[in-house]
Amino acid sequence: MHRLVAGSLVYFVLQVGFIHNAIGFQQNSSGGCSVGPFSSAVECGGSIILNNPLSSSPAPTVFSGKPSRALAPVRSLILPILSVDGTGPCVGFQTVTQAAPPTAQQLSSINGLTTGLVGIYGLCPNAAIPAAVAVNPAVVAASFWETIPLPAPKPMVPPGYAITGKPAYLVTDGQVAPPAFHQQTVVGPLNISAKGVYEVDWGDGSVTGPYTAEGLPYPNGNIAHTYDDVGSYTVTVIETWTATWSLGVAAGTLEQLHTQGVIDAFPVRQIQAVITG
Repeated sequence: MHRLVAGSLVYFVLQVGFIHNAIGFQQNSSGGCSVGPFSSAVECGGSIILNNPLSSSPAPTVFSGKPSRALAPVRSLILPILSVDGTGPCVGFQTVTQAAPPTAQQLSSINGLTTGLVGIYGLCPNAAIPAAVAVNPAVVAASFWETIPLPAPKPMVPPGYAITGKPAYLVTDGQVAPPAFHQQTVVGPLNISAKGVYEVDWGDGSVTGPYTAEGLPYPNGNIAHTYDDVGSYTVTVIETWTATWSLGVAAGTLEQLHTQGVIDAFPVRQIQAVITG
């Protein structure tokens, strides 16, 4: 078989013994196909049906080939949108159609916007991620980030109660810099390094933090609070996480994940001097 190309006209020349049969088809600028010489039909879906012009009863011969039908230009854009669920703002996606195909500048801007929003707000739970953005490195990182079992603080205040007017030292018993997380993805190895900071609601209207190190017991503790009144308080320790990720040549940050630990009914007592006899 010999293949000659002249402009957009493609000729297939088949040689069988001393008989030469020629078939050709013209591919239009629109991507369609028209019938060429000596052919009964040209199906742009991928096959050519040839009739032998030297035969009184032509027997069609089918040659399979690659489809030459042009695809319609893509005119849709997949945009990130901010939604609000029970935990706050998160990112979902919406497909819109415009009159003209998207430009490279539009796609670059949308990709940057997606990366930024996903990094700050994270993906909405059970968000439908379109296939076109499923390989966006920021989306891949955010999807994995939400599945990581981040350590939660397990707070306590030795010896199990506080005294009014005296500092109560909180032990966080957590992690602020766990080992890096790794995941193999369809677009390469993903690496995430996370760091946490603590904020403490002491239950009496006082909130302190952020603390970037673990709370330790007296006398080396760095997270302490002094209660003024006796009572029973709920102490809540919230750890807010941020992370840096890398996936191939892409990199970014992730936020908006929290873990927490609670001390229920933490007792605060008072020491009274008793004068006897």
